[in-house]
Parts: sequence; structure tokens; C-alpha cells
Amino acid sequence: MILFSEIDKYFEQLYKELDIPESYYEKANTSYTSFNSWLGREDSSVKEFEPEIFLQGSFKLGTVIKPIGENDSYDIDMVCKFNNLSKQTISQKDLKTLLGEEVTSYAKSKSMVHKPKNGKRCWTLNYHDEAKFHMDILPCVEDSKKFINQLIIYKHAETTSFKEKAVAITDKRSDVYDVISDEWEISNPQGYYLWFQEQSNFIEKRAMLAEQYQMKVEALKEYKVKTPLQKSIQILKRHRDIMFEDNHDNKPSSIIITTLAAKAYRGGDNIRDVLKYIVENMHNYIEEIDGEYKVLNPVNPMENFADKWNDDLSLKYHFDNWLKEVKKNLTSYSESINIYGEDFQKRISDQLGISEVKSMAMVDADKAIIVVNSIPHRQKPKWSVYDWVNVYIKATKTKSGFSLPKAFQSGEILTKNVSLKFEAKAENIKQYEVHWQVTNTGIEAKNNGCLRGDFYDGQIIEGKRIRKETTHYVGTHVVECYLVKNGVCYGKSKPFIVNIRDGFSLEW
Repeated sequence: MILFSEIDKYFEQLYKELDIPESYYEKANTSYTSFNSWLGREDSSVKEFEPEIFLQGSFKLGTVIKPIGENDSYDIDMVCKFNNLSKQTISQKDLKTLLGEEVTSYAKSKSMVHKPKNGKRCWTLNYHDEAKFHMDILPCVEDSKKFINQLIIYKHAETTSFKEKAVAITDKRSDVYDVISDEWEISNPQGYYLWFQEQSNFIEKRAMLAEQYQMKVEALKEYKVKTPLQKSIQILKRHRDIMFEDNHDNKPSSIIITTLAAKAYRGGDNIRDVLKYIVENMHNYIEEIDGEYKVLNPVNPMENFADKWNDDLSLKYHFDNWLKEVKKNLTSYSESINIYGEDFQKRISDQLGISEVKSMAMVDADKAIIVVNSIPHRQKPKWSVYDWVNVYIKATKTKSGFSLPKAFQSGEILTKNVSLKFEAKAENIKQYEVHWQVTNTGIEAKNNGCLRGDFYDGQIIEGKRIRKETTHYVGTHVVECYLVKNGVCYGKSKPFIVNIRDGFSLEW
């Protein structure tokens, strides 16, 4: 049986299963910074036009999720704004060509396998690596004055925030693409990002975490801050991806899901409540005016994200059907129900395409942590400890007379005189120092003056971070590892429990 508090933990674990590794966020940031530096180098052909690069899309919003297909890639959406150019001095085509020359030379300098692609609006760089990134770069110029004038004409000026962030973007499909003209498409990606931050209470959440970690706010990277709204959107997007895996052309767009969810969001501290409220209310922000559906861009009310619905009503049907399935399978509970069965957990995992979510076992793990923290001789960490990097322990055992090591799990019963090897596992572990804490309990360890509880160094064997121990004393013992860099602990493992009993066992 699963209580409400356990469901909360389960949803938290779900979001972590869907989120991308922190190293991928870092890779996106590195790619963005590298290209920005390239445009600003001394011999850049566009430096005089004052190019300014900023991220947009799911990476910027913090709602990116792992793709479900092996060959799917991550989209890094970037905007390149030329601050010293205008619609009065250059055509869309010439601006696109200007950026394209630098994109091409950048790809050559990095020996990229694939040539840049000149798309309808963007230039695309494909990264040939394990992360399977492709980076879309959208050229644009400042256009806030015309945008504000249009808002005044259509009486939207007073209700629209971040008007000064509007830009004019290139589009090959434009009738005036290859001539100097004032008629460019208007977009406002920076404005949308700022609006989303406001809706999700992101700034407050970041400040709170920074204070908790005793850091300056600007030192806490944005991707390390996740609000319940961002987590809920990630879960909704994954449910959508699984449901439309074989019907990709009809799946609800991410921008519509994100916009409706953000408009419906009213705060909350746990994903269970937030997800349920969003799902029950997001349809209220779909307007139907004169027979046309509208999901208006909150920072550009002249843009309708649901335009395609009006051209093809089946898309609206698919959205409604998806939302119905979400209500049925992800949020089919009420406050009058306080106990769930394991089938609820399995149904959600199946709906999100996750084969194994270690959720309900977390309850026992929490109890173990409480017990471990209460051991009086267990030393307090020497560093400020944060949960920024996920780290866990992989363990093997070898007994005299057996040549091959055998894996074992936390809590498994072991006999004496068994050699143990613990390996710390984490993304990019080579950049951290690994410190091990070993804590013994029991009469034998106490009588031999070996309760321990302090911190120890490990070994680096074939690039792996290893700690070796032997089962000497009967009792329940604890092994933990800490990832440390520059005097700060970026992550620690859950306690790995080593249960040693006396006697002979065929299973050892």
C-alpha cells in the first residue's frame, strides 16, 4: 500500500528519471559559450554588428527530457541577435547568409562530421557524440518599437509584459525574404523565458536554495533549480511522447503544453498537487473565438500557438484525447483517497515508458538514513554537503577460494572474512575527489576499538574510484561516499548497509 507521502516521493523520483544528466546541461552551456566566443573573436566577420547569443526553448526553461528513441537527439535552441543591424539596413536573406558564413567556419574549426543545415528559420549544427545534440541558431534583429506600436493599435499594450525584448526573425517562407523590408515576423523568446520564470516562481525558488546552500544566487546554476511546475511539465511531455510514439505528427506541441501548464499553475510544494491542479485546469486557457481555437503567446498576444488546430481540427481532438488520458492515468485520485496500490505505481511507470522506478523502496531507505544519522560515533562531514550530483555505490565480494568477484546489494547478509570492493559511480566522476566514510557497529567492533565512523581515501584502479574493505566484525555496518571539489561536497551516496553474520553459508 502507498500513502500520499509516498506518492509524493514517487513523483519526485519520476521526474529525476526523465530529466537529462547534469553533464548534458553543462555540455549545452559549453556549446553555447563556445559559439558565442567564436562570433566575438578578433577576425570574426560579424563582430562589428555586435552579435548577442542567448538560449531559448526547453533547455533554457528547464523542461527538457530524455528522448525515448535511441536515435533521437536533444535540441539546443539559440538566438543570435545582431544589435548593430536593423530591418532598414539588411534583408532577411542577407542576415541569414551573414550568420551562415560564421556557422560554417565554426563547424570546420571544430572538425564537425556533418555540415551545417540552412533551415527555414535557423542554421543547425549537428554534434556527432554520445549526447546526440543538435543546435538550432536563429538570427534576428531588435524590433521592440514596431512590436509596441502594434500592441497599442490592437489594444494589448497594457496587458503584455516584456515588450522591450521583442525581435524580428528570419524566415525563408516570407514574401519579402530577399529584399529590405519592414515586414519581418516578430518573436519574443527572451520575454517568454522571463514570463515563465515569473509563473513558476523560479527566482524565489533559486534565492531560497542559494540561502539554504549558503551561496550567492548567481553562483547557483539555473539548471540545478527545479520548481514543481518545471517537473510537472517534464512528466506531461514524457506522457505525450509515449502516447504518440507511433503517431508523431499528431502529438500536442511542447509550447502549447508548457504555456497552458504555466498559465494554470498556482503554486504548490509537491508534484502530486501541482500536476493534478494543472491537468484539471489547463483546458480553461484554451479560448474559442468566432469558431477558432486560441492559445495565445503570453508575451505576444498576436501570436496563436493553436493556429494549426484551426487548419486541422484533428490536432485539437488529439490534444483533448491526450489530456483525457493524463487525467485517467496520472492524476486519477482525490483528497478522499489516501491509500494506493502497487498497480497505481506500475500504471504510471508504464504510461511514462519507465521500466523501473525505485520509489516505494525509498521509504525503507529514508528509515535507514535516519538510523545511520543517529549513530553517535559517525563523524559529521567536513564539507558543506549538497545534492547536486547523483552518486551511488556498486559493490562486489570475493571470498578465499573463489576466483571471481560477485555483486551484492545493500542490506545483504554476509559472513566473515569476505573481501569487499566498493565503487563510486557518478557522471563525470573524474573531476571530483572521492572520500569514503565507513562506520561499524556491534560488540565485536567496539571491543576491538574499531567502531570507526571517520573519512578515508580510496584508490583509483583502472580509472575507477574504489574502496576496499574486509568483513571482520559481526554487526550492521555502513559505507558512504562523498564527491568533493574545491572544499564543497557536490553529492553523497545513500548509506550502503553491510550486514555481517557469523557462520558458514553456501551462498556466502
